[in-house]
Amino acid sequence: MNNKINKKINNYTLNTKHYSLSEGFSFVELLVAVAIFSTLILAMSNIMLSMARTQRIIFSLQNTQEAGRFILESITKEMRTSTFNSLSGDGTTLSLTNEKGDIEYVFDNSNNLITREGVRISPTNVEITGRFYAREYTNPDHVVVNTVMKVETTMGKEEEQKELYLQSSVALR
Repeated sequence: MNNKINKKINNYTLNTKHYSLSEGFSFVELLVAVAIFSTLILAMSNIMLSMARTQRIIFSLQNTQEAGRFILESITKEMRTSTFNSLSGDGTTLSLTNEKGDIEYVFDNSNNLITREGVRISPTNVEITGRFYAREYTNPDHVVVNTVMKVETTMGKEEEQKELYLQSSVALR
């Protein structure tokens, strides 16, 4: 029967096998298996942490782009439907007139925000600095206003803080 003992218990046959000391894993084999498994788990953990860090950085950059594009698009859209009044000497204040009346955009570079008629239009999670540049043309008679701004995130860890430079040129009536 070669290491097998057949026993009958209540009409059931039970096969038992006798193991010798040479069967199974040795202590060294177990240590090697645990070391390989631990190395794989550590590598997978590092990959997951790296992916999470990269995801946070991408979300931060995405939020910065979204805020900057929203502000720039809002200003540009209003400039296209307005007439040019004036530009301050330092380029931080742009005065326009549309069908609703006079409008004033101000880059408050000391507080890192932009306002429209004294109301902040930049989100609180970003800092915005910038300038307006105007160039008047006589033939045909129009003004081109360039808006240049720097958008920076203020939330999160230092590695997640991103900055973005945006520029737009609009020909006004």
